[in-house]
Amino acid sequence: YQFHHLLPDFNAVENVELPQLIQGASFADARARAEGLLTALGLGARLTHRPSQLSGGEQQRVALARAVGNRPT
Repeated sequence: YQFHHLLPDFNAVENVELPQLIQGASFADARARAEGLLTALGLGARLTHRPSQLSGGEQQRVALARAVGNRPT
């Protein structure tokens, strides 16, 4: 499936940091973690791109970063 439930009005880093903010992380911590995860997944140059500007594989990596952003068990 190629639909990753990314929010189309938010860029990659915002999509990753939003769940962290909802869970109570500070903006600075959420931003740093989101940028770090996306950079580690090879998307450091695509942080400010919206989902429609990303390939399917890049969208998958953003969704993966979002999924592990809150450090699930």
